[in-house]
Amino acid sequence: MLLLLPGRAPAGLLQPDDLEYRGAFRLPDAPGDYGWEWGGHGLAYYPGGDPGGPADGYPGSLFGTGHDWYQQVSEVSIPVPVVSAGKNLEELNTAITLQPFADIKGGLFPAFEIPYCDLEYLPPRGGQGSGKLYFCWHDHLQIAASFPTHGWCETDLLAPQSAGPWYVGAYDTYSTTDYLFAVPEDWAAAHVGGRSLATGRFRDGGQGGQGPCIFALAPWQHGDPPPAQAVLSAVPLLLYSTAYWDDPHGGAYAMDRYHHSDMWAGAAWLTAGDDSAVVFVGTKGRGECWYGNQDGPCLDCEDRGWWSTYFDAEMIFYDPADLAAVAAGTMQPYEPQPYAVMNLDHLLYHVVSPQMRHHVKAASFDRAGGLLYVFEPLADSDRPLVHVWKVLGGAPTPPPSPTPAPSPRTVAARSGDYDGDGRDEIAVFRPATGMWAARGLGRASFGGPGDVPVPGDYDGDGTASLAVFRSAGGLWAVRSATRFSFGSPEDAPVPGDYDGDGTCEAAVFRGSSGLWSVRGLTLAFLGGPGDAPVPGDYDGDGADDPGVFGPDRGEWAVRGITRAAFGGPGDLPAAGDCDGDGTAEIGIFRPASGLWAIRETTRFRLGSADDWAAPADFAGSGRDEAAIFRAPNGLWAIRNLTRAHFGGAGDAPATR
Repeated sequence: MLLLLPGRAPAGLLQPDDLEYRGAFRLPDAPGDYGWEWGGHGLAYYPGGDPGGPADGYPGSLFGTGHDWYQQVSEVSIPVPVVSAGKNLEELNTAITLQPFADIKGGLFPAFEIPYCDLEYLPPRGGQGSGKLYFCWHDHLQIAASFPTHGWCETDLLAPQSAGPWYVGAYDTYSTTDYLFAVPEDWAAAHVGGRSLATGRFRDGGQGGQGPCIFALAPWQHGDPPPAQAVLSAVPLLLYSTAYWDDPHGGAYAMDRYHHSDMWAGAAWLTAGDDSAVVFVGTKGRGECWYGNQDGPCLDCEDRGWWSTYFDAEMIFYDPADLAAVAAGTMQPYEPQPYAVMNLDHLLYHVVSPQMRHHVKAASFDRAGGLLYVFEPLADSDRPLVHVWKVLGGAPTPPPSPTPAPSPRTVAARSGDYDGDGRDEIAVFRPATGMWAARGLGRASFGGPGDVPVPGDYDGDGTASLAVFRSAGGLWAVRSATRFSFGSPEDAPVPGDYDGDGTCEAAVFRGSSGLWSVRGLTLAFLGGPGDAPVPGDYDGDGADDPGVFGPDRGEWAVRGITRAAFGGPGDLPAAGDCDGDGTAEIGIFRPASGLWAIRETTRFRLGSADDWAAPADFAGSGRDEAAIFRAPNGLWAIRNLTRAHFGGAGDAPATR
C-alpha cells in the first residue's frame, strides 16, 4: 500500500526529471578467462584515472569487476556515451583498458561459490597518504552472520597492497556486504562523525532486511590501515525488518512495494548544487511474489528461489534528510521510504522477457562531473554495457511565477481513497510546487507546474496512488511505481477502470477528433471539439465507459449506452453514483447559481461561481456526495456531511 509521506517538501530533493540520460558505451575485449563476460557486480569511479584522455566532458576512469567466477578488477577509460535510437551496439563507443584484470583480494577471503562484491574510490581520508580503492566481498549464502568482509587497496592493480578484512560492527553480512558508495564529506561530518563511506546489501527473501540497507563507515578512523579482523564502528542509516521469525519487530517494517524477489545491486549518493538524493538501482519484483520457479510456487524444482509476475529495472530515491534524522535518533532506521521512482527498462538493451532478473547491477557517481554510471549485465554478448546519466538541478530556485488555478475541465482525478478505508479523502494538489495534501494523512511532493493530478488505484491494492499527467510530453508518472509516455499535448487525461479488473488504466481524450485511447486496451471515437470528457460506469457493469458532455448544446453521449439532453452553457459535468446503485448518473453543476441537477433524480443548491464540483464517496457509503471546493479560501462543503477548510488559492481538488 502506498501512503502519503507526512511533511515531505520538494526543496533540496533531486527528482527523476533531474537525471538526463546521456547514452551507453561498451567495454573492451580482454584476453584469457578473466574478461568482462558475466561481470558487472562492482563499479567505482576514479577521478585521477586516464589523465591524458581527451577533454570530452567525461574525465577520469572506471574500476570494475569482471567474470563473476573470479571477480578480478580492471580499469578502463570513459568514452563519450551514445544514445542509439535503435539500440545498435555498433553505434556505441568502446572503452580502452588502462589496467588489465588483476586479483586485488590479496588472499584475504576464502573461495566463494556465488560472490557478492563492490568497489568505491575515496580520496585520502584522515592521515592517509593516498586515495584508496575500497572493496567488500562475501558469498550469496553467508558463511556466518558476522564475518570480515571489507578492505582497501591502492589504485595500482599490479601492486594493490590490499588491507583487511574487517567486520562492519556486529551487523549481519546479509545487510552489509554488496554495494559501496561515497557519502558527501560535509554531510558525513555533520551527521555521522565523518564516516563518509557507505555500505549495505539487499538479500532476497528479506534475510538482511525487507528493503535496501545503509551503514556509514570510516575505516581510516581505526588505523592506517586497521588491523586484520578489526571491527569497524558503523552507523545504521537504513535497516528494515528481516523476514526471520525472531526479528525484533516481527517483520513489520518493509520498504513500500517490497517483494522478496527484489534485487538492489547498486547505490549512489547524488548531489547537484544544493539538491541531493540517495538512489538505489536494481530489479524490482512486480505483481505477485512467490517462492519456487518462474512457473509458480514449488519446493522441489529447478531455478528455485524468489520470483514475481514480472520484473522492472528501477532507480528509487531516498531523502538524505530522513537519513540525517535516523542518525540523530529522531527516526528509526526502518522508517525512511523512497519518495520517487524511475523505471529504466526503456533504456536497456537486453530485457528479453517479463520474468528476466538482473536488469541492472553496480553503480558509481562522479560527484564533480555530476555523472552517474550503471552496469547493465549481459547486454553486449555476455559483457555489460555502461549507461550514463547527467545529474542536473542544483541551481537556485527562482521565485515561482503566479500559477493560474487549473480549469475545472483539466482536473482528471478519478480516485481519492488514499488509505484504503473505503472512503474518499478531502485532498488537494498544488501545481505550482507539486505538493499533494490529504486531510488527516499528510503531505507529499510529486509533480510540478503544468501537471494534472490523476490519482488512481493503478496497482489494484485498494488505495489511490499519487499520479500526474504532463501534457507537454504525454508523460504519466505514478509515485513509487512507474513512468511512461502516453498521449500528446492536445490530450486530456481520462484515467479509469475501463476493463473492470479493479485497477485504473491510463487513458486520454483528444477533443480535436473525439479519440479515446486507453493504454493497452482500445481506441474509440466519441465527442469532438468543445466537449468535456466524463468517463464513468453508466451501465453498472463494473467498468468505466467513455462519456462526453457538450455544454454549448447541453448534450450528453455515453458510448454504446445513451445520448441525452441535460444541462446547458456554463454548466460543468458532475456525474456520479448519487444513489448507491452501482451506476453513474448524469449530473451537472451550474456555478453561476450553485445549482446541482441529477437527471431523473433531484435538484438542489450547493456552492457558487468560485467553486469546483468535487463529488465523491466521502462517507464510505457506496454513494457519491455532492461537494464543492472553493480555491480562494480552501473551503470544502460536502452536502449533508461537513464543511472544512483545506487547501487554498491555486490548488486543485485531488479526489474524484
